[in-house]
Amino acid sequence: MESVEDAIAFQQAFAKYADELIIRFPDQISVVWVEPVPNTRGHIQFTGEVPSEVSSELKGQGLLDANNVVLAGGGMISMADHARRTELVAEALVGQGYRNFVTFFDPIDRVIRIELRLPEGTTQPSKLDILGAVQDRVRADRELQGRAATVDASDLELTVITGSGPIITNNHSRSGNWLRDDGVRECTSGWSVSGPNGDGIITAGHCGGLNQFEQPGVTPYSMIFRDQEWGDLGDVEYHTTSHTELAEFYATSSTIRDVNSIKTGTMLGGSVCFYGRSSNSQDCDHTVEAVGVCVQFELWVCNLARTDNATTIGGDSGGGGGTERARGSVPRT
Repeated sequence: MESVEDAIAFQQAFAKYADELIIRFPDQISVVWVEPVPNTRGHIQFTGEVPSEVSSELKGQGLLDANNVVLAGGGMISMADHARRTELVAEALVGQGYRNFVTFFDPIDRVIRIELRLPEGTTQPSKLDILGAVQDRVRADRELQGRAATVDASDLELTVITGSGPIITNNHSRSGNWLRDDGVRECTSGWSVSGPNGDGIITAGHCGGLNQFEQPGVTPYSMIFRDQEWGDLGDVEYHTTSHTELAEFYATSSTIRDVNSIKTGTMLGGSVCFYGRSSNSQDCDHTVEAVGVCVQFELWVCNLARTDNATTIGGDSGGGGGTERARGSVPRT
């Protein structure tokens, strides 16, 4: 238990430092990732040379000597360009008629991974069948320059999954409180937020028509749809209600906890917890295995993250999570 707690504490500290570096050195960082718990090692690669001040900072903290941070230069493509190239691969697949796939950049193996599901009996494509369409998209993109503007077969890794059904399951979200559509329970509140139309709540963007908030012990009250992102930037929507939104969330159907911190961004290898209202259970055995994921099946959504150990059930998507196990009554979120 101590080694796991130490590893999660390192992940949090490393993620905070990496976020600061990305702000300080935009377009100069190629990849960032952290090794899964119980390891305590993070990886940062810069495009070109490593800035001397970064080496000095990490040496001063003893992280380089202890091999807690692997620092390297020589990256050819920036993080932003990796993300853009991944989106262009997805667009190329759509242009070729594919409608059931996932794409994401793998910073460990430095490849863009494509997971494509095709029905039984369908001719399976090879990387070369897809490569030409991808190259056309990348060359035509004015944002990409140098090495980022070229793609060859070694940049792609294709996995074809044979079977029917969507590449992912689009479940209703049940994280905190029930959200209703004309009296019917469909989704749940994610987090209380401050938005341009006032304090409100967020939930999954694929939840449509929601108009009531169900608070245990009181009559369901109305809420107003304000905004939605269901596409390139993610899967989230924002509502305001006729009540006060508190910095609290349901950790179980009968347990309310305070939200006392905010974390933005997700890193490959990071450890996260999850709670879904449908299963009414908290599970902290999740590791982020991909970020910047694009999905195409019945809809087009990007900017997602994917974890391993998918223990959720139908109705759990959109549920709240955290970056460490709850300690006492106040978890990190």
